[in-house]
Amino acid sequence: MELLKSINRLNMTRREKIGIGAAFAAICLFLFAHLMIFPFLDAHHRMQRALSSKTLMLQEMEKLQKEYRSAVARSRDMEKRLMARPKGFTLFSFLEEVADRAGVKGKIAYMKPSVQPLKNASLKKTSIEMKLESIASNELIDYLYHVETDDPLIRVRHLSLSKKSGLKKDMEAILQVETIEK
Repeated sequence: MELLKSINRLNMTRREKIGIGAAFAAICLFLFAHLMIFPFLDAHHRMQRALSSKTLMLQEMEKLQKEYRSAVARSRDMEKRLMARPKGFTLFSFLEEVADRAGVKGKIAYMKPSVQPLKNASLKKTSIEMKLESIASNELIDYLYHVETDDPLIRVRHLSLSKKSGLKKDMEAILQVETIEK
């Protein structure tokens, strides 16, 4: 009120008074916008960004949880399969037994075992490089089939075939077989 009385004493025209009033209203509107509306909108935008960030984090956590549960299930499955193996199981004896059943035991030139302990586990990765000489393709296929299907934890990691010189259909095979053992 005092402000209006002091404005009236300045002997201004009606047009000047309207201009000062409009400027005063603009300043008040500007201060109201910067002190009330803009902080509210800024807080709203920050909250929206935080919400979308947290949503992405939740989706990533759900994905990781699913992967973890899958890994735990595979680990339990592997543990069951390891427990189902006969006591005293070794990859070396398994490969010899399968070779005997497939009729290729006499064609084994050598078997080189190697053992590598796995990190943070009581398990070890056992691999064997073996060479089969003068073996026919059907004998090799039969042998490989039994190696890979008789125990699901055993796999042929590498296979190298070479044809022997001569007219025979025999070939030479070098394979690396690996498994996990306790």
